[in-house]
Amino acid sequence: MNTVMAWGDNKELCNLAEEVVAFCVQELMPRMRTLDICIEVSDETDVCGYCMAVDKREFVIEVKEDLDKLEFVSTLCHEMVHVKQYARGELDIDGKMSYKTHEEYMNLWYEKEAYEQEVVLTKKFLGI
Repeated sequence: MNTVMAWGDNKELCNLAEEVVAFCVQELMPRMRTLDICIEVSDETDVCGYCMAVDKREFVIEVKEDLDKLEFVSTLCHEMVHVKQYARGELDIDGKMSYKTHEEYMNLWYEKEAYEQEVVLTKKFLGI
């Protein structure tokens, strides 16, 4: 059974984060049952969100606490696409960065997929 747990000072946002991540697991990886996803809702991050793969089944997502609801949900959806990429072995868990500029980063296949799918997932989750 998948485990999804969020922590942070804002319990309402933690609950929302857990709902979004559980939704994304069902949408992106409905047959996976051994995922362990921890979400840190924090105001101490410089980026909107970040996904770290511990291994192919254990992940830590950090999401910025002070985002508006749409951006908060969208950021989690984006990071969950990366969880899917790692869990399915589509993206190596080596931590190596293969880009030097923002333009190169935006043209990476895994970022393109995440940006495309975050829109689809966000709309479906929010019913818009």
